[in-house]
Amino acid sequence: MKNTDKLKGKGDLLYLDDDFGISLEDKHGFGFAHCEMNNWSPTIRKRCRSAIDRLQREHKIDAYAVSAKADKKHQKFLKAMGFEFFKNNLTLDDEGNNLVLSIYWREYYA
Repeated sequence: MKNTDKLKGKGDLLYLDDDFGISLEDKHGFGFAHCEMNNWSPTIRKRCRSAIDRLQREHKIDAYAVSAKADKKHQKFLKAMGFEFFKNNLTLDDEGNNLVLSIYWREYYA
């Protein structure tokens, strides 16, 4: 599966190469970042973070990301990309069960 397939329906495609893709979805005035990785290495991690930095400067917005509270691997990735923990939010999953989401953000600096 390619990054473009994984990012369908997740906002506007902002960046795409063979290693990763980034899209931005506007939800009620908040910019939610989506990043799908095909490959991983320290060099790719740096390129991805640089791409997020550049895109955030271009769009001049704070960026938000959501992770299931139990998904420590995803949270580690978000921190590596410069996101900071903001708060936990209790919501319902598709079956109506309680689900705690961790919300992360990256502040835009002019």
